[in-house]
Amino acid sequence: MLDEIELNDLLVRTIEVIKQLDRLYPEREYLKLWQGYLEGKKQSQIATELAITQGAISKRWQELRLRVAQMVCIDIDIDIA
Repeated sequence: MLDEIELNDLLVRTIEVIKQLDRLYPEREYLKLWQGYLEGKKQSQIATELAITQGAISKRWQELRLRVAQMVCIDIDIDIA
């Protein structure tokens, strides 16, 4: 199990990765999606703000989670398979 320092490092790395992905794929608006999630917004609220469908938000959220997991695990050398 991760201790508090490891969890903090993981959170910092996750945020860095989300910002990096947002720069690489600006049309996906990953940072806005993440911020909406942190603010406790529902997918439908985020969809309205980004002028896309709730289904598109759901798909982007799945993409973001997968990309973050892959990039963070590669960075800290964890096998997710």
